[in-house]
Amino acid sequence: MRKAGEAAGGGKSTGLVPAKATATFNVVNSSKDTQSVTLEVVPVVGAKVAGTFGRENSQQGTSTISVEYSSVLLASKDSVVGTKSPEDLAKLIAALEGKSRY
Repeated sequence: MRKAGEAAGGGKSTGLVPAKATATFNVVNSSKDTQSVTLEVVPVVGAKVAGTFGRENSQQGTSTISVEYSSVLLASKDSVVGTKSPEDLAKLIAALEGKSRY
């Protein structure tokens, strides 16, 4: 959130705090499978007979993942952040930063 605010303000502090930032990822996957069989009959005398059978299967799928970040400063009192004490929040931040012994 801080970096998004710095990018919007050009590095200058405006005193404004971003309320939300949303990151959307569009994931596209595709697969293609081709199979073919060739049969060839070559007689000793006469014309050659040949045939080919083929099959192709292709699939494509799309998924969208959205992640929304909200500012702790603007959290409602009914949210997880609003119902915890400052000590609990400090423990949570320490755990997220990997500094906790829990």
